Amino acid sequence: MLKRARCTVYSVQDTDTLGKDSELASTLAQGKPVIAYIPDLDLDDRAKQLVSEDPATILERLRFVLYADEQLAQRLTDPELALVDRVQDELIEYCAKRIWLSITDEEAVNKLRQALGGDLEAFCRTVARSEKAVYDKRARTLRDSHPLALQVNLETGVANGVLVVRTVADCAALLRRILLSAMEFSLEDADGMWYLKERISGCIYRVVTNDRKLNNCFWNFYLR
Repeated sequence: MLKRARCTVYSVQDTDTLGKDSELASTLAQGKPVIAYIPDLDLDDRAKQLVSEDPATILERLRFVLYADEQLAQRLTDPELALVDRVQDELIEYCAKRIWLSITDEEAVNKLRQALGGDLEAFCRTVARSEKAVYDKRARTLRDSHPLALQVNLETGVANGVLVVRTVADCAALLRRILLSAMEFSLEDADGMWYLKERISGCIYRVVTNDRKLNNCFWNFYLR
């Protein structure tokens, strides 16, 4: 599949997976573009979406951000921490009373929402803010420091970088440019390197050292 594809769209989710990261690196190593789509969450929309979810789902998202967002506790004030603990206890108690988690008890859900009132909305906004922090961190990692985000094409020796986008519109526009061979770039000279950056994502598409000796040594020996 990766050999036949023109490019790969990498849908970044909550956590890294070895399989998806390997597909990303394998595509780059063939010299083909990789688009990494990481949603840029709108806090208001995401908080409203969480409020409308089943309480068991909200509790699951809390457990995820507690695991993935190491700075969550440091960002919250004492009143916010107390609110999170209080709502978490209510959600745990609600879930413990359910016989089947796959079957929603609308009456019990409405009773819980009425009991929590505005605390539930504040709680969901805290979870949404933490989710956004997790996605933003993953975007920065893929752009700046991920060990697989820059791979050498094994046949040509050219270094290829992953293209990170944060909206569906940018992802579609970039994919269209790739398929139509209409990509646009800017050339930058910095930190002893020449960077070819793709305009929509602002990410490194190709990179090479501008040190003449290193360049000469690399190209004299790589393809032998």
